[in-house]
Amino acid sequence: MKWEEIKHIRPAVFKRLVGVHKETFEKMVEEIIRIKPPSAHKISGNMRGPKPKLLLPKIS
Repeated sequence: MKWEEIKHIRPAVFKRLVGVHKETFEKMVEEIIRIKPPSAHKISGNMRGPKPKLLLPKIS
């Protein structure tokens, strides 16, 4: 699920879906982006493990 799809839903539904309040989630995303910049390295072959349920927003 992409951030653009869920950022406009009601706060109660957002908390039930994600598990935290929207403000907390936005702070968590900012911290992840600050600590770990996106990698340009691509792994060849299939990705292992389950697919993520929520994708990080793209940095503009």
